[in-house]
Amino acid sequence: MEACVKNGVKRFIHTSALEAVYGPDLKAYIFNEKNWAETSGKDSYSTSKIDAEKAVWELYEYYKDQLEIVSLVPATVFGPFLSKEAVGSTCRAIRRFLLGDLFYIPEMTIPLCTIEDLCQAYYLALFNDKAVGERIIICNDSLWYEELFDILKAHKTNHEDVEKYTKKLPTVKNPEMFLKGLGFMSKYIGGLH
Repeated sequence: MEACVKNGVKRFIHTSALEAVYGPDLKAYIFNEKNWAETSGKDSYSTSKIDAEKAVWELYEYYKDQLEIVSLVPATVFGPFLSKEAVGSTCRAIRRFLLGDLFYIPEMTIPLCTIEDLCQAYYLALFNDKAVGERIIICNDSLWYEELFDILKAHKTNHEDVEKYTKKLPTVKNPEMFLKGLGFMSKYIGGLH
């Protein structure tokens, strides 16, 4: 932020993640911008997002007369990839389902936003003065894993591998088994979010 001030930047837009919002009580039904997650028990990605956003708000107190701050907090972002490699933890988890490595449908939801919505949020954060000093969650829907799998199965494409992989998607729900395996999976996918 010091570099922003030194170079005359007017507004700093920080990209956080939903991991910085939810928890420690995952039984809560509604989370909002006032919620803060705790770092204990979180993976390194989540911990870094929580710590980074907290640092932004601490520095904001110091620089707020010189620099405007907006923090965008996107849910799981869906949309076209920039690369053929699925690199995000959610992509890696879904890939494991498509490859048939995971056998049960998790009875949980995925909060999501599209890349287009996130881009629009950046635009609005840059030009809308009401955004200054705000922490804004970008989440336009939530899907159960079962709904996501149904969408993947119904997707029509000319790519011959799609049907081969969607046939491997699980059809049986078992949240207890999934949650017990979550610790095992997280070392391979970098934590689900």
